[in-house]
Amino acid sequence: MAVGSLGLVILALILYAVAALSHGAYLYAEEWSRPSSFLLRLAFLAHTAALVLSIWRNPSHVPFLSMEDAALFFTWVVALNYTLLDLLHPVKIAGVFLIPVLVVFLLGTAAAPRATMDVPALSGTRLVFHILFAYASYGLFALSFISGVMYLLQEKQLRDKAFFVFFYRLPPLDVLDRFGLRFIEAGYPLLTIGLVAGVFWAQAAWTSWLFEWKVIWSVFTWVVYGLYLLARLALRWNGRRAAYLSIAGFIAVMANFYVINLFASRLHGF
Repeated sequence: MAVGSLGLVILALILYAVAALSHGAYLYAEEWSRPSSFLLRLAFLAHTAALVLSIWRNPSHVPFLSMEDAALFFTWVVALNYTLLDLLHPVKIAGVFLIPVLVVFLLGTAAAPRATMDVPALSGTRLVFHILFAYASYGLFALSFISGVMYLLQEKQLRDKAFFVFFYRLPPLDVLDRFGLRFIEAGYPLLTIGLVAGVFWAQAAWTSWLFEWKVIWSVFTWVVYGLYLLARLALRWNGRRAAYLSIAGFIAVMANFYVINLFASRLHGF
């Protein structure tokens, strides 16, 4: 990573860490609500500047072709989704869970492999659509994952009648359940478009790709979220079972992004 981009990533990391602490302070004191939002937006601006600088330094290529660039973009998409949520429907408690995850992911950005693939099709529109739509869905799935975690935490407190500080900041169970569904309803069509665009791109880029591990796991992830929607809309699943399915789906996303890319994929580097 170039020095300028690395400096901005480090700045974003520091600001996200401070924003995480301020979100934690909000659990105990309402007056931390506005400072925590302000720090989150500062961190997101630094993160955005790092991404823009990375693209500006190499404008002739899609800026997602290494694990390093892909991790920077993926964390930016997740941060964008949460920042928009914080603006439109503030749920500060979500930041207590999500922002530390962003810090961990960004720490992994600097250590991610830099190798890229030199394939002419990588500069095409099909690849751009493939990645943009897939990552947009990942950002929404991350919010659904957090909604599921918060649901299970809130439900456990109610079931055990043991109320901790989280209880007084978490939204009601029906709101968390609805959030989880809405995020996946929005993300699933985006993932579908991303996969379809990926098929057209793969046909141009490679002669043999159907049994590539990245493809297999991407389809598996699509099936998991499809089963979630089927269970919710056809079988009337909700609550705890839906939360577990949402969490399982995002674990599949993370396994695809990190484990499959690093250890199993022959063709993908992002």
